[in-house]
Amino acid sequence: MARTCRTFSEPALDVLWGSARLTNLLCCLPADVWKSTPRGLKLLRTIESSDLERMRFYAPRIKHLIGEESINHRAFFPIFGTVDLFCNVQTLQWSRAGDDFNNFHRLLRSKLKTLSLEFRYFDRNEVLWPALNVHHSELKDVHILLKNAPFGDEDFTGVYKFLHCLQGIENLTIPGLDSERLHHLASLPTLSSLVIGRNFPKEIPDRRGTETQFFVICLSSPQ
Repeated sequence: MARTCRTFSEPALDVLWGSARLTNLLCCLPADVWKSTPRGLKLLRTIESSDLERMRFYAPRIKHLIGEESINHRAFFPIFGTVDLFCNVQTLQWSRAGDDFNNFHRLLRSKLKTLSLEFRYFDRNEVLWPALNVHHSELKDVHILLKNAPFGDEDFTGVYKFLHCLQGIENLTIPGLDSERLHHLASLPTLSSLVIGRNFPKEIPDRRGTETQFFVICLSSPQ
C-alpha cells in the first residue's frame, strides 16, 4: 500500500516502521557500508552524513525499538550520537548478555515510556544507570531481567539509585530489592505491579535436582 498510492503512503510507512529492529534500520545504510556475517552486521567503511538519508526518513516513525545481541554495537553506535534518529521511540527492548552498555545512552530519549533490559551480568554497567537517571521522566513500565545467572552477590547499587528516580512508575520487574527501596516503591501511588525475580521459568519443574535456580515474587495493587 505504501508504494501504490501517495494518499496512503505516509500512514502505511508509519505502520510498517512503528515497531522495528535495529537491524532493519541499519540495513537502510548504503550497501557498501555494511555486510551481513554469521556474527551479525559488519561495518565496511566510515559512515558519511550522506549515508544517513534513508535512516533519517524512517527512524522518526519508530515507536517500538528492539535491539539484538548479534549486532556489532561498537561499530555502529557512533552514528546515533550525531543524529537524533530515535526522537519518537516510546518502547525500548534490549538484550545484550554480558555487554557493557557504554553506548546505550545514545538510544535514550525523553519520550521513552517502556524499557525492557535483559542482562547476564550487572558488574559492567557503570555508564548505563546514570544515563537512565537522566531519561526517566516519562517511564511507566520498567523491566530489568537477569537471565540464566547463578545466585551471587551482585551489585545492585546503580539499579537502586535509578529506582529512586522513578516517581511515576506503574509496572516494575527487578531481580532484587532491599528494604529501603521496597519502602520507597510502596510510597508511590502510581505503582500497580511489582515483580521481583530472576531466571523466570517457562513452567515450574515437576522434579527435584534441576540446575536452574529461580525465584519470582509478584505483588499487585487491588483494582
